[in-house]
Amino acid sequence: MGVCVAVIAAGWALAQTPAAAPVTSAVRNWNFTLKKDGRTHGLFHGGRAVPSTIAGLMAFDVEEFHVDTFGTDGQPQMTAESPACRVVLSNSSFIVTSPGALRVVQSDGRLELTGEGFHWDHGAQRLVVSNKVRTILVVPLPKAGREN
Repeated sequence: MGVCVAVIAAGWALAQTPAAAPVTSAVRNWNFTLKKDGRTHGLFHGGRAVPSTIAGLMAFDVEEFHVDTFGTDGQPQMTAESPACRVVLSNSSFIVTSPGALRVVQSDGRLELTGEGFHWDHGAQRLVVSNKVRTILVVPLPKAGREN
């Protein structure tokens, strides 16, 4: 089973996350919404999540991880999925990592990336996939007979 990590930075807000004491048992149908300045930036889902604390931050080991991200204009950007991951939440950013599989699809369908072993630092806008990387780019060809 892989591991994913997500961290959230200052100015970000989590919806649907209880403010009560940390949960210590598994959560079914785990989900939260990442918002900043009143706009949704990410919708996170999972089948089952086990909470823990890592370096003082709330963490979840999530099965069937799925996230949809949105630009500042509210338009969908991408979807990412991993069979299992750890999600760590803070107030400044989120980081998603796993030694397991990852599939990322750009919302317009022009990019698909798969691989194993990844580190996604949303705050730094950086995704590193280390093994079995496969990328598909769909690039429109110029129309025949078009003058330049």
